Amino acid sequence: MLMLRMIKLGTGIAGHVVPALANLKVVNAIDFAESSVNSVTSKIIQGVDYSLAYLEESRRLEGVELRQLGSYLEANNSDKLLGNLYRMTTKDGHVKWVCRHHYRAGYQEAQTQKLRDVVKLAGGVFDEQLGRIEVTIKSSFAAAEFYDALCKAKAGVHDLDITFGWDCYRTDLEAFDKALKMSSVSILRLDVERFQASIASKLLPTSTRYQILVRIIEHTSMKMIHIVLSKDFVKLSSLQPKRSSHLHKLSFEMIPRASDFRELLKSLKTNTTLTALNLRDNSIREEGALALSETLKTNTTLTTLNLQYNLIEKKGALALSEALKTNTTLTTLNLECNWIENEGAQALSETLKTNTTLTTLNL
Repeated sequence: MLMLRMIKLGTGIAGHVVPALANLKVVNAIDFAESSVNSVTSKIIQGVDYSLAYLEESRRLEGVELRQLGSYLEANNSDKLLGNLYRMTTKDGHVKWVCRHHYRAGYQEAQTQKLRDVVKLAGGVFDEQLGRIEVTIKSSFAAAEFYDALCKAKAGVHDLDITFGWDCYRTDLEAFDKALKMSSVSILRLDVERFQASIASKLLPTSTRYQILVRIIEHTSMKMIHIVLSKDFVKLSSLQPKRSSHLHKLSFEMIPRASDFRELLKSLKTNTTLTALNLRDNSIREEGALALSETLKTNTTLTTLNLQYNLIEKKGALALSEALKTNTTLTTLNLECNWIENEGAQALSETLKTNTTLTTLNL
């Protein structure tokens, strides 16, 4: 534009004198060119001003709309899912929507890491390749943290070996039952030996007191279950689930009180689930050994029997040796620290010549 004006009026350029174009009668052309440039410049400035105003307005409207959308989603989308997008919160506190792939890669990894941390804090072992966790939980609070991490991680945990290492109650088992429903566990070893029946629960019918364990057994996702029972679950007949076709194996293990021995023998005659029985230091004596021997003749599930420190004498050992001639399931029998004498030991040794299932005999 400046160059056009210089040419129009006439001036010196690089030592050369340029005559005024007014004398050459081309001023109108210069004026037209200058007018065109001004017109284009004006339109450009107007366009830029319009664009800035539009962007400013759009930014203001976008903020309002996003706030409205956020309020709607908080009220109507508690599961953090919209179509195929998942809502996440960044470290800075911002909301971010991601596709299924990135959700699994990011959010799920964070949840899996939380599960690793919880298991490690409890002194447990998390084998991610096998999808197996072995852990001892020592309080209701720690249990709640573990359940939450287990359900959210969904990290392919199929095999769970969990010990309730505190004096737990029915409410603790109910919380565990809810967690199992939301998990992917199908193989379970549950140790509730320290379970305590409250005074109120002892007043309830037997079937009601055992109902929580029955519910766990009846989870259709379960394939194998082994439960270490407390002394309050001696009535095994009450632990028979109404449906168990989904289970490949169901077994129990327990250490009953001496006062519950008779009740236990009744259950063993019909029970088809108890596989391990620890009667150590129960003072069952000769009479108890004779009664137990009769039960072993018909029982077809018990594989491990511990009879240490029970004041069993020669007569009881002879009865047990007779039972072993027909029993075809017992694999381990521990009779250490009893008074069976040489004759009793000899009779049991002779039994091993015909019994093909007993592999471990401790005298």
